[in-house]
Amino acid sequence: MLRRSLSLGRTALKHTQINNQIAIGVSRYSIVTKTPFVVQNQSIQFRSYAKNKKQKEESSEKDDSDFDSDKLFKETRSNMEKYIDQFKKELSSINVGRTSPALIEDLVVTLPTGERRSIKQLGGVSVRNNKQLDVNVFDKSHTSAIVKAIKNADLGLNPQEMDMVIQVPIPKLTKEVRDNLVKNAKKQAEVTKENIRGVRRNSMNSLKKAKKSVSEDLVFKLEKQLQTIVDEHTKKIDKLFEDKEKEITSV
Repeated sequence: MLRRSLSLGRTALKHTQINNQIAIGVSRYSIVTKTPFVVQNQSIQFRSYAKNKKQKEESSEKDDSDFDSDKLFKETRSNMEKYIDQFKKELSSINVGRTSPALIEDLVVTLPTGERRSIKQLGGVSVRNNKQLDVNVFDKSHTSAIVKAIKNADLGLNPQEMDMVIQVPIPKLTKEVRDNLVKNAKKQAEVTKENIRGVRRNSMNSLKKAKKSVSEDLVFKLEKQLQTIVDEHTKKIDKLFEDKEKEITSV
C-alpha cells in the first residue's frame, strides 16, 4: 500500500510539472505572437504619417505668388493686338472704289529666288488718276512676280505689264466684284481668328506648365481669364469685318 501511494504521488507530480510546462509554453507563445502585431501596427501608422507629411509638404511648396500672371496676360494681349493691327491693314487694302497706293503697296510678292517682299519695296506705287494706279518697278526681273501677286490678291484687279511700269486699272464695283471683296475680307477675318487661337494655345501651354508650381484653383481661374481675352479679341475681329462689309456693299 505504501509503495502504491508513493507511485501515485510521483505520477501526480509529473502531471503537475507537465501542466506547468504547457502553461509556460502557451504564455510564451502568446507573448511571441502578440509582439509582432503590435510592431507591425506601429510601422503602418508610421508610413501613413510619413505619406501625409509628404503630401502636406508638396502642397505647401505650391506658392501661387510665384507665378506672374500679369506678365502672361500682357504678352497674350500684345500678341493678339499685333494680329488685329495686321487685319486692319489688310482690310484697308480692299478696294471699295477709292484709288489709293494703300490698295496694293503692302501686298506680298514671292520672287523667283523664294524671297518675299512687299510691292512698295520693289517699286514706287502712285495714283495716275481716280481710275488707275501705276507701279514703277525698280528691277524689271521682278515685274512678273508683282503682277502675279496683284492678281492673286482677290481684289478684283487686272494689272497690265508695260515695260518697267505696271498699270493697275481700278474696276467699277459690280455686284460680282463686291461679293468677291466681301469674301476676301471674311477669309482674312478667319485667318486672324486662327492666329488668335494660336496665341491662346501658347498661353494655355504656359498655364499647364505652371500647374507644377501653383494650385489647380489658380490655374482654373487664369484659364477663364484667358478665355475672356480671347473672346474680347474675337469680337473685335467680327466688328471690323462687319464694318468693312457695310462699306463694300454701300459704296
